[in-house]
Amino acid sequence: DLPPAPPGPGWTIDNRDVNFFFDPAAWNLVTTHSQRYGSDHRARTPGDGTQPVRWAAHLPRKGLFRVHAWWTASTDSASNAAYRIHDDAGEHVIRVDQRSRGGQWNALGLFRFSKDAPADVRLLDEGDGPLSADGIWFEPVVNQNSAWIFY
Repeated sequence: DLPPAPPGPGWTIDNRDVNFFFDPAAWNLVTTHSQRYGSDHRARTPGDGTQPVRWAAHLPRKGLFRVHAWWTASTDSASNAAYRIHDDAGEHVIRVDQRSRGGQWNALGLFRFSKDAPADVRLLDEGDGPLSADGIWFEPVVNQNSAWIFY
């Protein structure tokens, strides 16, 4: 099963793509959850922070991107799941509540990526409940002025 296309332009990395890195002994494959992106997702109980999952790819263009994450939600999921995003300005940690907003794209923020280094997003394996790792969407933010035409 292929995951659905994102609702706008950009690039996605699903947990089945070659640009998704994880320890299979730490992150379990889950196929039964209806909120998954594609045919499955990865999940685990909180760890000590040493076994994150990683979505990383060289984007085809540099610039400003809105990064979205897709997860499955459950009442016992982590309320403080930590995504670590590395961009041109350094590392940023964004905490999200995975108990809600499952089965949809959730914006993590705006980040500037170059073509020289991979866009790198990690979900840390720490939190106050189980964690869900599924998809990441890099949505380019287009400068509205770039579409203007002068007569």
